[in-house]
Amino acid sequence: MGKTIIITGANSGIGKITAIELAKKGNNLILIMRDSSTSKDAYTEISAYNWEVNIDYIPTDLSSFESIKRTIVLIKEKYQSIDVILNNAGVYKSKRELSKDGIEVTFMVNYLAPYYFTTQLIELLSNSENPRIVNVSSALHKNGYFDYKNYNSENKNAINKAYANSKLYLLMFSLYLAELNPNISVFCNHPGVIATNIFRDTPEIVKTIFSWVLTSPEKGAESNIYLSTSDELNNKTGLYYNKLKIGKMNPIASKKELQKELWEWTNDLISKHL
Repeated sequence: MGKTIIITGANSGIGKITAIELAKKGNNLILIMRDSSTSKDAYTEISAYNWEVNIDYIPTDLSSFESIKRTIVLIKEKYQSIDVILNNAGVYKSKRELSKDGIEVTFMVNYLAPYYFTTQLIELLSNSENPRIVNVSSALHKNGYFDYKNYNSENKNAINKAYANSKLYLLMFSLYLAELNPNISVFCNHPGVIATNIFRDTPEIVKTIFSWVLTSPEKGAESNIYLSTSDELNNKTGLYYNKLKIGKMNPIASKKELQKELWEWTNDLISKHL
């Protein structure tokens, strides 16, 4: 029997390939994507791979608390249970950009959005027999540092660290979430440096350098699919994967007192915007 899986950022790259493969395997999908022609085309393409499963598309702007909140309400109205939340969406901004909520976009999309989205849907996961949360981080989290109070990247050096920091915070969130919810399997993974449009805002020379080491979306999707569906991972939790193997983490990520501090601060920040 297939699972009901939420996937963010399924309109292109690794997210789209992941959605296609999960649909082929008989899973019902809830696609959280931007309201765009690209997303609509992706929804049509993904749906065509298996007409026997339910493929739902909910247009969502992950840089907006208002948009995320509407999506959360809609999901709660339509679904009684969710088996997997796969927070795949991510951005890499080379220049400081603020959302309409006044939050730096990299920090918002890569960290606050999955935090808010996931914590608000915990109750639906609790209705599943083998619930899972999979957060797509990055090996670049190792270059991050614990500087959340500078989350809006108000100086030039901070924006250069924004992506690495956001992925470090996402990993810390994952580990603390696993501890707070022992009945839910929580995983974080680095799928590889994937050839997707996540780097669309970086300078051309950076794109060229990345192109020499990029992994295909098909290869990168393997870890998303494995962590979302493999029976080998039943009753396991709080693990960080580098592709398909347990990976080494930035030592900051495993510090319990910092995880708790970040969790409490994040709750306070989000509450101010709701």
